[in-house]
Amino acid sequence: MKVTVRPFLFIRDALGDQREIEVKLNSSATISDLLTTLRREYGLPDEIPIGRGVFELFHGNEVRNMVILKDGRNIRFLEGMETKLEDGAEIALFPPVVGG
Repeated sequence: MKVTVRPFLFIRDALGDQREIEVKLNSSATISDLLTTLRREYGLPDEIPIGRGVFELFHGNEVRNMVILKDGRNIRFLEGMETKLEDGAEIALFPPVVGG
């Protein structure tokens, strides 16, 4: 199956400034499998240098500082990292955003 990944802001920069990435996965893949593929095959780093600091995306296999949407829904309200993917799913990767 294929899913479309849309990274935003400096996550996009870390993935070569690609607006969309089509990723091939097996038919039983989860969000966890997708992130493993993005790390291994597309170079998604564990940390991203920001200014004089470092922005941590992963600590081991734990996801940090990233909001993940599957077809517009936050995976925190689905099955988290075990959320199953379907052919044609759209995944958005955002760093956390704050403002006022």
